[in-house]
Amino acid sequence: LEYGDTDNWRREFNFMTVKNECEWHEELAYAEAEQVYYYGIDCDDRGRVTSIFMPNNRLQGTIPPEIALLPHLRVLNLSENRLYGELPPQMSNLVNLEVVLLAMNDISGTIPDYL
Repeated sequence: LEYGDTDNWRREFNFMTVKNECEWHEELAYAEAEQVYYYGIDCDDRGRVTSIFMPNNRLQGTIPPEIALLPHLRVLNLSENRLYGELPPQMSNLVNLEVVLLAMNDISGTIPDYL
């Protein structure tokens, strides 16, 4: 996943700054349709990434195998971006993953059994 120049992003929410990744988000008014209070990265009380919510943010590239380094990830919403290619097999290690939203991208291949 390339983050490139964040000037093209709809929201940059402190991404890739000196702030801790648990601070890479924006607080939102509760959006009932999306059932979220934030946009960006969310963490649990131990500082472990549990959610990545970045739909429609002009992200481009492939989902990197390093996504597996987030074993507590429960929600991954990267819908409506410019992602392409197959999902990395390493995603099968994300045993806590409950929600994966990748619609309106150019993801190819078959949906793996683990999803």
